[in-house]
Amino acid sequence: MPERGVIRNRERGSQIRDFSKLRIGSITPTDLDMLIEYHNQCFVFCETKYNGNDLELGQSLAFERLCDACERAGKPSILFITTHGNEINEDIDMGMSVVASYRYKFRWQTPPQPVLLKDAVRGFIERQAL
Repeated sequence: MPERGVIRNRERGSQIRDFSKLRIGSITPTDLDMLIEYHNQCFVFCETKYNGNDLELGQSLAFERLCDACERAGKPSILFITTHGNEINEDIDMGMSVVASYRYKFRWQTPPQPVLLKDAVRGFIERQAL
């Protein structure tokens, strides 16, 4: 059995998803880089950007509303926006990406000091575990 979280089919993973034919008015779909649903206790979402690039407005609104809706439904939820400097031909180790900002309890926040995603996720889950 392959190790969990390891890329299983690199060729399929590198295929581009074209959403241009899914336009609804001026809206086209977006994707999300990471989702963890932890034992029916909480949700962790993440989007990563190259060298601190900003989210597009529509993408930001969609992620924000998703995170807030989960929170309103009674599931503690957090959305991390991370940054990485990997070149186009390099894999991105998501755990080593740096948290640039996060959405928690209906507010955007910036970490007071640099924190790796792996540490931020573990910290959030440990605080939520019953």
